[in-house]
Amino acid sequence: MINSANVFAYLRTFEGERLQQSIVELQRIGITGVNVALNYHAGRDFFLRGGPEFGYLKEGFHYYRPDMTKYSEISLKPTTEMHLNSNKSLETLIIAGETSDFEINAWAVFFHNGALGAINPSATVMNCYGNNFLSDLCPSNPSVQNYAYGLTSDLCSRGISNILLESVRFHGAVHGEHHERFFLKMSPITEFLLYLCFCDYCVNNANSSGIDAESLRQRVENSLSGFLNNEDEWMGLDLTKDNLVSILGDQILPYLEVRSGTLVNIFRRIQEIAHSLDVKTKFLDPSALIGPSHKLPAENSWIAGHDLTEISKHVDFFQPIFFEEKSLSFAAHYRSIVSARLSGAVSPMFPFNSSEQMLSEKIFTLREFGIEDFDFYLLDTMRQRDLDWISAALS
Repeated sequence: MINSANVFAYLRTFEGERLQQSIVELQRIGITGVNVALNYHAGRDFFLRGGPEFGYLKEGFHYYRPDMTKYSEISLKPTTEMHLNSNKSLETLIIAGETSDFEINAWAVFFHNGALGAINPSATVMNCYGNNFLSDLCPSNPSVQNYAYGLTSDLCSRGISNILLESVRFHGAVHGEHHERFFLKMSPITEFLLYLCFCDYCVNNANSSGIDAESLRQRVENSLSGFLNNEDEWMGLDLTKDNLVSILGDQILPYLEVRSGTLVNIFRRIQEIAHSLDVKTKFLDPSALIGPSHKLPAENSWIAGHDLTEISKHVDFFQPIFFEEKSLSFAAHYRSIVSARLSGAVSPMFPFNSSEQMLSEKIFTLREFGIEDFDFYLLDTMRQRDLDWISAALS
């Protein structure tokens, strides 16, 4: 028996006259709740529900009115341009969920926030050249950590059941900004080193652990000189710790361990805050989408600063992204390394799914591995056919 089946969605789909209609329609096909995006990044989506129309999402926007008392003095804080001026839509949705036995969960993007980064550049990831990635808040920065804790407290105090954690991680040099341009062919190794953070807080954390961070920074800078002046010598090589050691020496390993320890502590604190407000946490794990495709997620997760086994000790639900067919083969792997309850993120749409049978087989396969909680991405862009396929898969 499937325990829960939620849909990812934007708040717009549950506003006004569409609210009760949407809940009734979703419950009819077996959906038990919604992960509503309450803090999200910029994008353009082709909405079919309430459309067809193009929807333009603002960068780092809060789709409610934040309670600023939840954020400490040293926390980054959303500005008035970054949030709605009213909580009416969210409060109405939460009340409707309570009266309809329909679970309302918060879906939040934490550290991929170019709006906050643009006005707080010193709080963003800074590479070996001193270049800041304004789209990415650095998890090592206390003001960023306190923003995460404030955001958690703010959302969890509103009557939600779960908080879905996305982007509690280090990201990458590519796909952070709109219309970004790299007219240089880069290997995965180069991309990683071009992004590796050496901000004051990452450096101080490393130095406190006995690592000579400045020496490592110089090695990274020197190693990239060939790429900048001629061509990338690491094309065709996998991004692995062994390859990084061969390029930079052993000091890179404890530096990476400090990064992962920082993130584990953030997950621990987020869960403590959520539990104090009777809310459960769910980690949306991106590991299946990053790193060498022939490696298991736990062998790639360090690229984002994630230690999957340790993180799973500090979340209630661990949700791998099972969008692609090949990712289904990772189910047994996750089962062997994760201590939290497993949930599956699945999409019924192109380019990840092409038929009712294909989606049903995915759900059947994941259930064979004991996964009985599913979240479907993304309601606002689904055809009626996609909903019918979900209904068939759930039944």
